[in-house]
Amino acid sequence: VYGTSVNELAFPGNVTIKGAAISGSNLKSLRFSGEGAKIIFDKNAIESGIGLEQLIFPEECADLSIGESVFEDNLLTELVLPKGTSNIGKSAFKGNKELKTVTINDSPQIGTLAFEGCTSLESISIKGSPELDSFVFFGCNALKNIDIDLSTDFNDPNGTCFAGCFSLETINGENVFNED
Repeated sequence: VYGTSVNELAFPGNVTIKGAAISGSNLKSLRFSGEGAKIIFDKNAIESGIGLEQLIFPEECADLSIGESVFEDNLLTELVLPKGTSNIGKSAFKGNKELKTVTINDSPQIGTLAFEGCTSLESISIKGSPELDSFVFFGCNALKNIDIDLSTDFNDPNGTCFAGCFSLETINGENVFNED
């Protein structure tokens, strides 16, 4: 989809998007349909910063795997990842400065810096028990609320997963700071 004026792409079923398949375009929306589809994004499958605003998946996938840096530096405002999400690669959504909410409906492996620099991100809801690498939400300085299973595997011996999240107020509805 290089150099086209196409602003929306829709995929009705299984798809694998490989290196730089989408670049140099005016693409604003990617839609995936087909419950139980297998959706795979290889590393750098989408050019960084193309201006993507909307990403829509079916409620459940057989597998959703997002490789390294796939949606980096775009204009997403909301992200809902379906059941069947197995992997969110390193820097996958890094620098999406307009992103306000993230909902992950499964327990994927989430790579280092996956959401780093998402400076408008206010709320995260993770329905499963993912494996979180270090610095996953680094620099998400507007992050206020986290809803996460406390049995989550923090593959982060230094406790840096939420480093730089200075606005944090609640985890699972409980105040982070004791008001006494």
